[in-house]
This record gives sequence, C-alpha cells and structure tokens, in this order.
Amino acid sequence: MSYFKYSQKINKWLKQYGYKVCKQCDQLLLLKSFVLSTDNKYSWYSAECNSCRNIRNKAIRNKNPERYREYDRNYYKDNKDKIINIQRKSKIKRKDKILEYDRKWQKENKEKCIEYQKKYREANLDIVRLRSKKQAKYYREVLDNSYLKAAIKRKCKLNNNEDIPKEMIIAEKLNIYLKRVQTNTLSGKEILKGENHA
Repeated sequence: MSYFKYSQKINKWLKQYGYKVCKQCDQLLLLKSFVLSTDNKYSWYSAECNSCRNIRNKAIRNKNPERYREYDRNYYKDNKDKIINIQRKSKIKRKDKILEYDRKWQKENKEKCIEYQKKYREANLDIVRLRSKKQAKYYREVLDNSYLKAAIKRKCKLNNNEDIPKEMIIAEKLNIYLKRVQTNTLSGKEILKGENHA
C-alpha cells in the first residue's frame, strides 16, 4: 500500500469506522490488529500494528537473549500457578488438534517412538512395572466387574437402574472360574482348557 499521512481529524474519522494507519508499515488496517492500551482515565491504540510490534520485540530479544531468559525465569517463578492454569485451559480448548497432530506424528515417526519407548523402559523399569500392576488391578476390578454385572443382569433379567450385590458378582466370578479353568497342578501353574502344552 502507498504511504499514508493523515491529519489528526482524518485519523479520528478512520477510528470511528474501525480503521487505523500503522506508523511503521504505513498500512491501513482494522483496529483489531492494534493493541488497546488503557489508563485510569484514557484508552488508546498503539501506533504500531501487532505484526510490526512482534518483529521489533523479536529483534530486541535476539540482541539480549540472556537478559530475557532471566526475566522469563523470574516471571515463571512469580506466576507459576497462573501460567499452569492458562496452559491447562489452552490444552482443553485445543484437545482435538493436539490429538490429531500427535497421531499424525506417531504414524510418520514409528521408529523414533519405538526407540523412545525402549529407552524409557530401560531407564524407568520400576515405574513401568508399577504401572502395569495398577493397570492389571484396574482390569480385574473395574472392567471384569462391569462385564459380570452385565452378564448377571441378562441372567436375572434385572433393569439397568437396579444395583447388584457384591455376593452375586463373587458367585458369578466363581462359576466362570470353575467353568473355564481346569485346576491341574503341572509345575504349579493353572492350565486353561483349550490351551496346548508341550
């Protein structure tokens, strides 16, 4: 766009219709692309548009990286809870986008994922074992019980709203165990019917 130089009257007229000229790039832009600064009495829009402002700030940061790193660290220490809350909210908002990106990246970099998982398991064996125990407990207690509850409801023709007593769930577990598992003590292991052993 060509160079704009307006008088104060024309600038006021432009603001009424939601426009302003950037001092740096000389472009006629919407007021949304400018920062609104507020004081106790007055409010005004910045002279530079957001893109020009960002370029200027990046240049200043690149000149003094150590100074701004210290500033960022101090700010994070002082406002840790606030920053964590903002990050959580943004993650919740962008949940679908993050999932899509993660899945896409994992498909494209399967070998990297496998290598990372191997390294993590080797470095954190205790944590992995604990996690697997917790998962096994969850599957035994929660998922098995939900499956058994559905089976009992079908057998006894109960409504979905009716609660099933624990005794019935335990009895059903025992019945399934006695039906499926044949208690042969070969090297101290329980052998399932239908499994072939050499």
